[in-house]
Parts: sequence; C-alpha cells; structure tokens
Amino acid sequence: MKQYLNINSVNKALREKGWSKSNLSEVLGLSRTIISDWFNSKKFPRPKHLLQLSDLLGISYENLVTEDLSNEPVVAFRKMGNCKTQPEHVQNAKDRGWLLKPLVKYLPEDSFKLILKPRELINISLDYDNIETTAAYIRNHCIKDVSSGPIPFSSLIRAFSDFNAVIIPALLGDKEKHENAVHIYLPDSKTNWIFLNLDVNVLDFKFWMAHEFTHLLMPELSIQELEKSEDFADAVAGAILFSKEKATSAWNRIGILSNNGLKINMIKEIAKENVISPYTVYKQVNLYLKEKGIAPLKFNIGGANKNFTRQYPTVSQLLFKDNNSAELYLKVTKEEFHSPFFDLVKKFMKEKNKNFSYLGSLLNTSPTDSKAICEALLSEEKNSTC
Repeated sequence: MKQYLNINSVNKALREKGWSKSNLSEVLGLSRTIISDWFNSKKFPRPKHLLQLSDLLGISYENLVTEDLSNEPVVAFRKMGNCKTQPEHVQNAKDRGWLLKPLVKYLPEDSFKLILKPRELINISLDYDNIETTAAYIRNHCIKDVSSGPIPFSSLIRAFSDFNAVIIPALLGDKEKHENAVHIYLPDSKTNWIFLNLDVNVLDFKFWMAHEFTHLLMPELSIQELEKSEDFADAVAGAILFSKEKATSAWNRIGILSNNGLKINMIKEIAKENVISPYTVYKQVNLYLKEKGIAPLKFNIGGANKNFTRQYPTVSQLLFKDNNSAELYLKVTKEEFHSPFFDLVKKFMKEKNKNFSYLGSLLNTSPTDSKAICEALLSEEKNSTC
C-alpha cells in the first residue's frame, strides 16, 4: 500500500507556525529538494523524519500520513456461525490480497481479457423477481446449465475458469467460525482470487461456489456495504441452485401433504434429487410462497437438515480419502479445480527466493503443512526438468 504525506495537514501546521518549506528544510537539516519531493509525492519521508515532523508540527501520525487505497484489495466473505465479521477479519483478508499481488505477473495474458458486466447484475436489490432474473442469467449464460436436473459441481468449477478466476482450494480443518469462502478482487489488475474451504460438507460447498460466482461477476459489490453484498450473493446462490420453477414444482408436491413430518420427508427427497441441502429447498419454497401471498412453511427444518447433510462427506474427505499428502493436494488443485495457483506460486517463489513462510501466510496453514507443500512443489519442479 503506497503512503503519502498529508500535504493539507502539513501546510496548515506550517501556516500556523508561520513557517515556509525553507524553514522546515533548515530545522530538519535536509535539502530543499528532498522537502519538495515530499510535497510533490515523489518521495515518502523515512520513519525518523516522520517522527520529527510529528513532533515539530504537532500532527499525529494518522493525520500526517495518507494511504493510496485505489488499488487496495477488495474482499468479500462471511464468518461461520454467529461469529460476526470484524474489521480485523477484513484486514486479514486484505493482507492476503496484498500477498497475491506479486503472482499477477505470472498469469497468462488472456487472464486479463475484459469481461463485460451482464445487464442483469446491475441491480443488487433483494426483490424476488430481480434475484430470479439474475440467477437465471448466471445459470444459463455463465454456468451454461440449462438442464432440469441438479447443477453439476464440474459446471460450477468450469464457470470460474471461464471467467478467469483463480480458485485456491484451502484446507482449514475443523476450526470453529472460519470462512467458507473468501473472494479477493485486485482492482489494479482486475483479477479475482477465490479461496474455497475444502473442509465443509459437499452440499454447503456447492452453495458457496454459487455464492462466490455472484461476487465474481460484480466484485465492486464488496466496495459497498459488506452485509448488503453478502445478502445479495446468498439470495442469488439459492436461486441458482433451486429456481422459481423448481420451487413451484416442489410446492405442488409439498402443499398437498397433510402433516409436517410428511412435508419434511418430501423436502429431503427433493433435496436429494437436486443434490442440495433441505434448508435450501425450504428457504426457496418459502420465498416463492411469500411472493405468491401464500402462508409460508413454519416448521423447524434445522434438525432434519443437519441429519440429512451428515450423510454427505466433506469435500476434502471426498477428494483425499485417507491420503492427505501435499502431492495429492497440488494435483487436485490443478486437475479438479483447473487452477494455476500453485504454478504461479512456484514461479514467484523461485524467482524471489521465497521460503515456506510466504505460502503459510497466504494459505493460513501451519509451518509444517506449508513446508510440506513447498517441498512437493520443489519435487514437482525437479521432475518436470528431468
């Protein structure tokens, strides 16, 4: 992040003291050229000179320094459970964004092609018809799935690749209140980087991929109020996976049943058919009923949803089974997620002579795990040159 001297604050303090730039030059023992470079933003004062300026002019550090935020990483995510997203969580995600910036130079040239914003995504209103229109556009034109069956995982993954997003599969383990996914947009390169947590149930994973795809098409949503953009992405994800047409059909099957137990069982059956959670079916049906002015379903779906999703493995269990090797992790990233991420990391670390601590900070992994990944990358490099 580039820093500049806050010229307005400095000039105001100089006027109050009756000083000129020449006086400042004399007091600090620095040439007038250096002082001029500060004022013209050609150079930034060293830490000791910042302290001197602060003392001399009576300006706090916060008012003495400004930061260029035009190219600051833009992040979007939600914490799990009841853990509220705090400023430190956002800052941590932005810090990872800064660590990603050096990798941009290694991306293929076609990664920077202009992606036109779909007209359907201009309005981020939570209006039911707007959500359905947005989801239909994404489903038909981006994911390119026009079948009546469940959206395949492969279609969602391919869609990220088609839109030049770099997927970064993350193994976060069973940490409480972690993120399901983090979207980082780098404005200066217009590149998108998606951290997807593999240690979540496959049904939840499907929802979060659809959620992140909405952010991908409108990264500037995150510049606005975070919760608003997250609510919009949540609503669109639900409609992508279970459209109005499916909600209508589901209600025709659920509404005729005589008691809540039968209705819950029908919701679970519909969820199984669409490879989504019962909660998604329940929520989308209720949104449809609200739009139609029909009384919503009022029973608690939480217990049934939990028991249903337990039947499905986490993504990491499905992909790795009992093999947790770094080598398999690299292979899955490249072959299953079509991600160039580790190729970019390998090139950067080799050129800049970085060690495993860089990767550990980026992936939020332990030194042991990040070291194992680096060793696997090194082994991969040696094998490719044999």
